[in-house]
Amino acid sequence: MDEKKYLFDKETLRTTELMILSTLKWRMQAITPFSYIDFFLNKVNGDHVPIGDSILQSFQLIMSTVRGNFSVFSFLTICTDNIYDSKE
Repeated sequence: MDEKKYLFDKETLRTTELMILSTLKWRMQAITPFSYIDFFLNKVNGDHVPIGDSILQSFQLIMSTVRGNFSVFSFLTICTDNIYDSKE
């Protein structure tokens, strides 16, 4: 009674999953803080395209946070710079 109808190996499952994802045009990407840089900079800049310096500063802030070097001062400096840049 305990017959197994289907037996799949790991490679068959992997191939099938990738085929389904590609057919549905789904992309598998890791979501990281970098995924949100454009969104938040657009909100801070009043829906204007962020300038390169803002993106670079955001990148540096994320990396310093990951390394454990985060400081509130650096975060406030970036926010203040972005607010003043967006008003000019």
